[in-house]
Amino acid sequence: MTAKPIKLLSPDNTPVVGVLLEDGSICNVSLTYDTTTAVIAIVLDHKGKSEFSKIDGEDIYIDENGRKWAKSAVVDHSIFNSHA
Repeated sequence: MTAKPIKLLSPDNTPVVGVLLEDGSICNVSLTYDTTTAVIAIVLDHKGKSEFSKIDGEDIYIDENGRKWAKSAVVDHSIFNSHA
């Protein structure tokens, strides 16, 4: 089986727009998941000009309403609630 793209959703099912950087900008993020091997691939479109902002050591994902979420909460929710 091949990895399938997974739409990133916050735990309240709001679409995620990216990952927050320390300078306040947001970089794009995408996720693929292979159900056969359970391999997760996260790709960040980051130019390296600013560090990633963190919550308890985790990257901060931002939903379209501007709410902040820990990476693990978004990734887990997106994978386990995906219909891909």
